[in-house]
Amino acid sequence: MLPREPLAALYRYWQKGSKLPESTVELLPLDRSPVRLLSNVELATIRVHAPRAEDLDVKQHGVPFQAAIRLAVFESRGGLRYWSGWRVASELQHVFHRYARLDRPPFRGFEILRAVDATSRSHGVHVTVGRGVSLFQFCNELANATTP
Repeated sequence: MLPREPLAALYRYWQKGSKLPESTVELLPLDRSPVRLLSNVELATIRVHAPRAEDLDVKQHGVPFQAAIRLAVFESRGGLRYWSGWRVASELQHVFHRYARLDRPPFRGFEILRAVDATSRSHGVHVTVGRGVSLFQFCNELANATTP
């Protein structure tokens, strides 16, 4: 049986979700997403840091916020700290893009993680790459360095 609190947190989110403002952060198409510029080493060092679901206060609605609440539930169940960024991206890709479930690398899942990190001030879930650099900032730096 699942613990009660993470389920209560999900219920609270879905209950107020339709009344929340829509997220302004968009998920980019894969051909424009800066996560495609990340090396395999950088993809391997992605980590997700989430508060417990009971402590999460989501202030907007949209895919990054739905993903954030799911990540907080994973954290409440005690499994998130053992998951690599690749595994988290694969799970999110499976949930939000079922038709792309077997894509390798799971770039759609990494794009969701980038959007989660971009909205981290609104929910408290942070995604880092390497030695603790924000995934959103790191992707922006990569994109700026490669554009003429």
